[in-house]
Amino acid sequence: RTEAQGDNILSTLLDSVDEDPLKRRSLRKSNSTLHLSDTPREESFERRLALATDCTEISTICAGSVQKLSAKSTRDGNSFDVTYAFTEPDSDDKRKCLACVSYLLATHPAVCVVEATVAVATQNDDASWVGQSNIQDQLPFHARGVDGTGQIVQVSDTGLDIGHCSFQPSAGVTPQRSPRANSPPGFDLSQKVIQYLWNALFEGGPNGEFKEDSGDDEDVSGGHGTHVVGSIVGDSSTVPKGMAPKGQVTFYDLQATGAGFTSPIHVRDRFLTFGYQAGARISSASWGGGVGAQMTFETAQYDRFMYENDDFLLIAAAGNAGRNGENTVLYPAVTKNGIGVGASFEHPSQDIMAEFSGQGPTADGRIKPDIVAVGTVDSALSQTGCGSAKFSGTSMATPIVAGAAMLVRQYFVDGF
Repeated sequence: RTEAQGDNILSTLLDSVDEDPLKRRSLRKSNSTLHLSDTPREESFERRLALATDCTEISTICAGSVQKLSAKSTRDGNSFDVTYAFTEPDSDDKRKCLACVSYLLATHPAVCVVEATVAVATQNDDASWVGQSNIQDQLPFHARGVDGTGQIVQVSDTGLDIGHCSFQPSAGVTPQRSPRANSPPGFDLSQKVIQYLWNALFEGGPNGEFKEDSGDDEDVSGGHGTHVVGSIVGDSSTVPKGMAPKGQVTFYDLQATGAGFTSPIHVRDRFLTFGYQAGARISSASWGGGVGAQMTFETAQYDRFMYENDDFLLIAAAGNAGRNGENTVLYPAVTKNGIGVGASFEHPSQDIMAEFSGQGPTADGRIKPDIVAVGTVDSALSQTGCGSAKFSGTSMATPIVAGAAMLVRQYFVDGF
């Protein structure tokens, strides 16, 4: 792990770049071994020559913008983080600084690819019977005791109102910062919400020094996360029940009060692993970003985790950019091993795709979304005690599919 502060960014990067910008070391893979060869890549780097000249003054360009440049090694390879001051407004200098840092990283002899981290956002009581039978008010799974008993879902979202009547008992759960990877958090199976963690950044990897929170221990009024969880495991006599009302949830908070929504940090080492260790075999993500998203390093983290744990499934919202046409499915719904969820209209038009629902194919030609569910759902409303409201979007369709997956899993696990 290396770090550079202020003026040291220039020397840290330039010291590791070849003198000739047109001749870089390229990597080729043979028999699972990486070999270095001096292969010219003129066409690629000629286009960057002008930028490279400008970047010789990177210390001046980046003054006041970059707080820290970090390079860290993980089990998936090396990655670099450029940390900006959140208080600094967008500017031409800030963008030029980022372009220069990206260029210098891209020409580093050990770097194969540089890609952006996708900015994400949330993607918003007929749904249960439509999902179970498509016959009004008929719930055959629930009638036979397939109601989510013994099943745990991981949900990541804006927050969760654990005091809402749909999630009782939950008084025994104590929300906490997501800990380091080598310190797995506890959970309480006697509670409806068995675990509540919030997103946190650890500098230099999941076991490094704590830096900042990007989540907290609550949901805002009318919050997205409370509604989503209610659609999966909500269980109350006065609020519409979730698809798997007897199931339980481990929650991962991705938005601090007054701050923006962030994607999970340290996806495999902490986010998915902690949910899996608590017993979750389904992860529901009613959020996403990057319309027409391609397969990236971040997306691959979800696929790799599901490959290594083939009893685990990510279910993610396809997004609400369908009016823009084809190839509008978001990250992480574009994963190869996960399920991307689109939205249909509510009853009586549940067989018609909602016009806002993200459309496939993916950038690499795969069929997405994989499945569609009703996208207008009446569910728990945060900070109301026991209220509910109707929200619409692929965010609302995704928890219906996640709850249905819990029912299917219970069916086989319990031997019905």
